[in-house]
Amino acid sequence: MPLLLPSILIDSEYVYSLPKWIILIFQLIHNVFCASVNVFFNLLNSMKDKKKVPMITDPLLLKSAVECGRLIREGRLTSTLLVNAYIKRQQEVNHLLNAVAVENYEFALKKAAETDLYISTLDKKSDEFKNLKDKPLLGVPFTLKCSIKAFGYNPTASIVALNNRPPMNEECPLVSSLKNAGALIICYSTCPELRWNIETNSKLYGRCCNPYDVRRTSGASSSGEGSIIGAGASLMGIGSDIAGSIRIPAAFCGIFSYKPSSKALNGEGHEPGAPEGAPVLEMAHIGPMARYAQDLHFMTKLMMTKDKLEELKMNEKVEFKDLKFFYIKDFSYMESEKVSDDMLLGLDSVVKMINAEGNSICEIVLDELKHANEYWQV
Repeated sequence: MPLLLPSILIDSEYVYSLPKWIILIFQLIHNVFCASVNVFFNLLNSMKDKKKVPMITDPLLLKSAVECGRLIREGRLTSTLLVNAYIKRQQEVNHLLNAVAVENYEFALKKAAETDLYISTLDKKSDEFKNLKDKPLLGVPFTLKCSIKAFGYNPTASIVALNNRPPMNEECPLVSSLKNAGALIICYSTCPELRWNIETNSKLYGRCCNPYDVRRTSGASSSGEGSIIGAGASLMGIGSDIAGSIRIPAAFCGIFSYKPSSKALNGEGHEPGAPEGAPVLEMAHIGPMARYAQDLHFMTKLMMTKDKLEELKMNEKVEFKDLKFFYIKDFSYMESEKVSDDMLLGLDSVVKMINAEGNSICEIVLDELKHANEYWQV
């Protein structure tokens, strides 16, 4: 929801120091504005046909990346069959979504065929066959946000002026991590210009749509990843986040993702970059996106260095019953729209589930959130 006033014009410290009755008037004006925008766009959308991507019919598309990798290593599934299934699905849905920026189908099929040939020639009793476990994603396709560097690809970040550059000879370390595990890139997905928007509607690639209702946005800036994974046209991908760019598309498109903690994963390999030491680098992170929670955890471990795995105890089992949970229900400040009833219903269902498991869960109120936008700008 757009702010009632540009955030740079709002001094929240001053506004919230005003008499309470003035704050209530401002809040009322803001709420009326938000409600009016919702009514207007709901009316506008009602004049268009609601379309969504067709249901998945190929059972291959319903398997996790971890399971697909295991089946390929065991010779019970070919990489070519899996890659072809995802290419077919992308071709089936992309005319509705416009999530694919650059296809990598020919190269992906070539790598898949090489993988299948390699596995078929191995003696299943050999050490080489046993060592396939070191490539747990062998032959499994993934997608990549078009602002992230990969060998042989020009990461445009949807900037027209960068479209004719030669391919890169460098690569994001997280991309290399998945490749080293045997995964292969099937396509590069769209994002807004400079990755700086809450939706994608770029001059280079056009508008990216939500797989559940193409009248609506898939969020941004990792919009293409959210859209294509949510549509079942990709198993997993890599996005980036500074102010919700991974989390917003994940929420809008119903997939699993998160913004990594600072320095948990290597955030190098982004385009356009920032000068070394720039404060923005402390907030701009690259991270995994996936259709299955199992794959998200698995990808994270593959992307981490050995030191980080030990530091963050990623190989230790977490006892769910020992976890403490905290949640926030209300962001109703003048720079934020009230949380929708649907979102609150979803949150309540999660709270009830956690309560049923016997965990400690507590609602908290953070009054400091009324200054959140200014904190972020700092």
